[in-house]
Amino acid sequence: MIFTEEEKISMLKAMDELIRSDNDIHEKEVEFLEAIVEEFDWDTGFLDKLENFKKEDAIKAVKSLSPEKLEYFQTLLNELANSDKVINEQEMNFIDRVNEFISANSL
Repeated sequence: MIFTEEEKISMLKAMDELIRSDNDIHEKEVEFLEAIVEEFDWDTGFLDKLENFKKEDAIKAVKSLSPEKLEYFQTLLNELANSDKVINEQEMNFIDRVNEFISANSL
């Protein structure tokens, strides 16, 4: 599946927010995110792109994802949350909010 730069940044921004949602950044979550960064063929400077990317732009990009890309994105979020073998309430709430947003804004 081919993603635009904006789509990649949007998904990574959401995954970064998911990792931070419980204020406990687990090593396995970071490893999972690094694997995705590698899959997207990015260098380690991707964090600068995330920090400078506006939430509104991320929302706009997610709204425009195809159904296949949305399914992949949702799978990534669930796998990331489960990467440390514990999905806590904050992570579940974040995923639920993303899923509700996707349902409300599907093409």
